[in-house]
Amino acid sequence: MAGLVRLATEHGIVWAALHEDGGVPLGATLAELLALPLDAARARIDAASGDPVQGHLLAPIDAQEVWAAGVTYERSRDERMAESTEASIYDRVYVAERPEVFFKSTAGRSASARTRTGTCRSPSSASSSTPPASCSASCPATT
Repeated sequence: MAGLVRLATEHGIVWAALHEDGGVPLGATLAELLALPLDAARARIDAASGDPVQGHLLAPIDAQEVWAAGVTYERSRDERMAESTEASIYDRVYVAERPEVFFKSTAGRSASARTRTGTCRSPSSASSSTPPASCSASCPATT
């Protein structure tokens, strides 16, 4: 079975199926594939063909939300528990039979690996200097 990648090309954003000979346009989005029965989605990926496409690798999501489960490292767990005003909340998460699932982001706010991102200043520091170019109009530093 081929893999999937989402690319920013000179013609726009493209989902591509990765075969032995490179990436070829899929002709569908991840959301469209997820709406299909598993066998139909696999067949669509395997049947993808066309001229190879190249581009900048993007986060592998389109309309989906990003969720995560638990904390990977014990040190992170200890820090989250120290930050919590009620440590028992985190105690329950780490000893639960099933992992706790946390909402992380919307697709439009997600970045792929090695994507340059910026950080906006808090409202208390907004008067200090010019905000980074990556700040949006909704950032407190730009208002």
